[in-house]
Amino acid sequence: MSERKQSSIARATGSVAILTLVSRILGLAREALLANVFGAGMYSDAFFVAFRIPNLLRRFVAEGSLSTAFVPIFSEELHTSKDKARASFAAVLSFSLLVTGIFTILGLIYSDEITLFFAPGFGDSPEKLAVAADMLQIMFPYIIFVSLLAVASGVLNTLGYFAIPAGSQAILNVVMIFFLLFLNDLTDPPIKGQAWSVTIGGLLAFLPLLIPLHKSGFLVGLGNPFRNPSVRKVLTLMIPSVLSSSLYQVMIFVNTFLASTLEEGSVSWLYYADRLFQFPLGVFSLALATAMLPALSRSAASGDNNKMQAQLSDALVWVSLITIPATAGLIMLAEPVIRLIYERGAFDSYQTAQTTSALICFSIGLWPISLQSIVVRAFFAKKDTLTPTIVTSITLSTNVLLAIALMGTPVGNYASKWGQLYYRICDAITIYPLAHSGLALAGSISTAAATIALSLLLPRVNVHLPWKTLAATIGKMLLPTLLMGLFIETVKTFLSNDLLLLLVTVPVGAVIFLYSCKLVKIREAQQIEIALKAKLARFGL
Repeated sequence: MSERKQSSIARATGSVAILTLVSRILGLAREALLANVFGAGMYSDAFFVAFRIPNLLRRFVAEGSLSTAFVPIFSEELHTSKDKARASFAAVLSFSLLVTGIFTILGLIYSDEITLFFAPGFGDSPEKLAVAADMLQIMFPYIIFVSLLAVASGVLNTLGYFAIPAGSQAILNVVMIFFLLFLNDLTDPPIKGQAWSVTIGGLLAFLPLLIPLHKSGFLVGLGNPFRNPSVRKVLTLMIPSVLSSSLYQVMIFVNTFLASTLEEGSVSWLYYADRLFQFPLGVFSLALATAMLPALSRSAASGDNNKMQAQLSDALVWVSLITIPATAGLIMLAEPVIRLIYERGAFDSYQTAQTTSALICFSIGLWPISLQSIVVRAFFAKKDTLTPTIVTSITLSTNVLLAIALMGTPVGNYASKWGQLYYRICDAITIYPLAHSGLALAGSISTAAATIALSLLLPRVNVHLPWKTLAATIGKMLLPTLLMGLFIETVKTFLSNDLLLLLVTVPVGAVIFLYSCKLVKIREAQQIEIALKAKLARFGL
């Protein structure tokens, strides 16, 4: 890959990563406030389930399938004619509005039934079910705004706009924090204020995208989704890609479904742990995947397979360079991080311990989930959505069985025929009861298996990676990770203050890792050092 193209992808990744970092920091502030006010109990469980449902549907309809399927087609249309690309965008945007509008209407009508489908354990608590269903009605329009945002972001990324789409995601967190601080007492119960903040935040997040769309000449209104051939092409790719592009989100749904039948607070513990886990995943891994899809699609559209393979190889090395040490750091520092961010107000030491065990189990899957988000883009760029779908279907089946085997016996009243059957299945196949943490561990193991399978199947789309070279490069990262881990473990024995511990171990640990990588001659670490020295030189340092 040429240095110019590599630099372009690096700049795009950097822009998305920095703005995603801002959004994630705001998200952590939001979660810390939520934990302080509501802790982990009935109301927080109800909110997190209601919030998961439109988020899961938006992943299916927009970010996970429609937008991902549309980017390669849009790149191809743009390569041919800007007018055709403009018409395609208008039609696909209209299709997204139509589908999410139908989902919203159904959600408003059948909120109780949908809540029970996603969280059957709520059936034992009429009050929890009622609160969750009410919040679901309030939040369902959010799917419309955030789906429009996802499709528009895919187009803007292809056109070279990365900053505004990435930055707009922070708006939702700002609105939710504002409601928590100033408007929390206006609703009964107060948790409903967060539901209103989600819908309002989704609308406000979409509006800034209208500026670059207008500037680039793509603010053209809506089109007829039934006449434009691009919609049919998108549907052809989208339908089988629904599962494959949303593997992690479906696993989260499975976790929420099963956690609702465990001890009260289990949904919240998984949610709080997942938000911390999402920090490194979103800041770099998904940022890189977002920047890579347009580049891979352009290479595939131009028929330059060598360039595409080089781009993919570089991406896998870079994502490993970040997520391997991040995995070690998250596992070793899980408890002090959770204690520092969450443990105050309604969130006590017991909830810290439960969230810590979930975060450790989630963290095991950080590296394979990050790799999977990159590898699957190669299939999408080649317009092969069937292979990832088959792999994902098998993975999800494995995940459900493994989750049940690792979570143990559910808690609650299972008087119905189906309830008794579910109870007996859980009791029969339990291997090692880890409660909610077993659900997180099952997702990590299943995703690792899916990543291996997808990597082995890349030759099906004529993508041949230098696996020996990649394995050698990634293998070199193990010694630096071990040295970093020894440093963290040593410091933990001397420092008991959580804030001071993190202020010392995170930056110093990162320096130890990067310089150790340089010593074992990992090229990417040397590039980071050069870039940092250049940045410091600008400030006269």
